[in-house]
Amino acid sequence: GLRGTDGKIYYFVGIVVSDNGLIKSEQRMSQLVTILNSLFSQNVECSKRNLKFQLPTIVPLFKFKLIQDHPTFIPLNEVYEYGMQLLDLDPDLPIRKYHEMYNKYLGKLKTEGLLESQEVRDNLAKYEGDPNHEIYHKFADAQLECYRKICKDYVADYFLTQYISKIITNVDELFAFKKIFTT
Repeated sequence: GLRGTDGKIYYFVGIVVSDNGLIKSEQRMSQLVTILNSLFSQNVECSKRNLKFQLPTIVPLFKFKLIQDHPTFIPLNEVYEYGMQLLDLDPDLPIRKYHEMYNKYLGKLKTEGLLESQEVRDNLAKYEGDPNHEIYHKFADAQLECYRKICKDYVADYFLTQYISKIITNVDELFAFKKIFTT
């Protein structure tokens, strides 16, 4: 950790940044979270529960950024990896299955003749992101189909519940946890 001028210790995670578009996207998400937090503070039920999105401090540096972290924060990938470990599955299995299904879909498009034109093949990445092009909708449908199949077959709905059960070790902690969401 780094000791601040106020004497407190702050923890940061360093991340290499290679895409400026990603930085702008993160800034927009940060603004959205700030707006949502102000809406939460105005809502009586949210205020009672002290609900808000945690917005970390981000320190941009040249091709590098520091993101504030806290030792008690738990990333969702840790929850996911714990769930996959309980199922005795490789955490990368859904990613591999996605690529298999997506490549199979690309092969299907080729057999249908949609990728025959040299112009389409050369500009495939551009067309995938252009909502006005017919291939965009075909790719979007394929991606959604892959996502739903993977969620159904490889990612269980109860991962978070099992993880919470693991970290809450006694009845007092369970009561405090439930009280936050029910009062």
